[in-house]
Amino acid sequence: MSNHTQPESTEAGKFLDRLEELVLILVDERFSSAADLWKIELDLLKVQREIQAAITTVIATAKRERHANSATNENLSDLRWARQQARRFGDALAWFYLDQDRKVIYPLARNDKVSPECGTDGERATLAASQQLAADGFGFPLLHDITDCLRIGDVTFIRSDGVQTVELKTQVKNRVVNDDGSWKATYKISLITASPLPDSFDPPSTVDDSGTDEMPGYFTNPPPRVVRQIKRMGEARAHQDAEANKIGEHDGNSFITARSESSAPSNHDALAAIIENAYRYGYASQDVEDTFIYVAFYDPNGIDLETVKDERLSQHLLNSSTLRSKSGRDSLLIRTVPAAERRSAELYLPYFLLPLPSKAIIDMLRGRLLILVLANGGRLIDALEAKGFTIEDASSTRKGFDLIVSFDLEDGEVPEKPISGHIKDLHLHVEEMLHEFRSVEYLSDAVTGMRGAMKLLMPEMRRRQTSRSNDASAKPALGSQA
Repeated sequence: MSNHTQPESTEAGKFLDRLEELVLILVDERFSSAADLWKIELDLLKVQREIQAAITTVIATAKRERHANSATNENLSDLRWARQQARRFGDALAWFYLDQDRKVIYPLARNDKVSPECGTDGERATLAASQQLAADGFGFPLLHDITDCLRIGDVTFIRSDGVQTVELKTQVKNRVVNDDGSWKATYKISLITASPLPDSFDPPSTVDDSGTDEMPGYFTNPPPRVVRQIKRMGEARAHQDAEANKIGEHDGNSFITARSESSAPSNHDALAAIIENAYRYGYASQDVEDTFIYVAFYDPNGIDLETVKDERLSQHLLNSSTLRSKSGRDSLLIRTVPAAERRSAELYLPYFLLPLPSKAIIDMLRGRLLILVLANGGRLIDALEAKGFTIEDASSTRKGFDLIVSFDLEDGEVPEKPISGHIKDLHLHVEEMLHEFRSVEYLSDAVTGMRGAMKLLMPEMRRRQTSRSNDASAKPALGSQA
């Protein structure tokens, strides 16, 4: 852990100054129109591109000189921190524009992390097309390149009737360079989308869409990469459009979308309390729900490794009963807010949107305020077992803390043959609970909702199971003679 509070004179510090201005426009609601919000996107994109260029320059210089001293490493670390926070703020814009709708956001994260194009014709064409499409009533554009969580498609347009994600394939049709160095270009643009365009929408004449009658995606013979992108967008759209508590189908695969409303209280009051005390004493911690320990560190000069070695934290851990559970399956989960950089998308509310004073948000951005969330995995198991669930396995994986939960489903048709239900991959909800400072009830509500969906769909699942069994018995076994 390094100190990320950069003086204004440093390169990374100047980038954070510009990013801070954009953050405050959003969190303090200093905007009055869609044009203001679009300008935030464009300004953020510019900051991100300049940070990336600075990182590339530092690395290239170190390689050329075959020497990277401590100052170089520190500069590179600070620039990467600035890049990570700029991307995470892009995520915050996405969550804000999309009304924090996880059903829209999460399916668009189902892809590998990609390095965005910087300053290319493709990027300029995407910006020009987005502005023109917005002007023609296609919707407000959200650029995926400014985010880390939106990894499928190039732009999501937001309209009163919903959202539409598109991939823009571009090609330079004409370019004119003037004597003074200025230039103009005309781009040929093909729009790829997994859902039909609105009936009332006609592609603008300034955007060349020469094959709108051809399907899929307006290409007669789409290249392989485009085919893969169409498939990913189609899968994302299938999950976005899926009815709650129904069995969905896409490309031969079945899935269940369970939606449940949680009335579990948040722990935001506890978060606000430790931040307030950290501003007074540099450190504060509090046990929450006998499951979590929230810890806040504040240093106006920046948080470093020595800061988090505070003896007060060690003493708290020794005295806390939170670290001992009924199940005896204790494990310590540790998360930081802001989070450390990772390749997978961060699928939880960005810290910029937490209900905190703007000062606290900016201090986290600048590395002056750090929140630790400690949780006992055994206490999570206790909470789920108290609701009647059986925990078959609990382990920390690359994705996070995962649980395999099982339960019996009553079957009115065949009561003597109960179906055993299993839920896994709960790490997503665990991370939401930890990073969003939610109650442990939030996790149990999520599992209860999934169980309810499976119970509702049990007759259909039994019918499909019987159908598969009949199909299997009708086929000759391997090695047998028909």
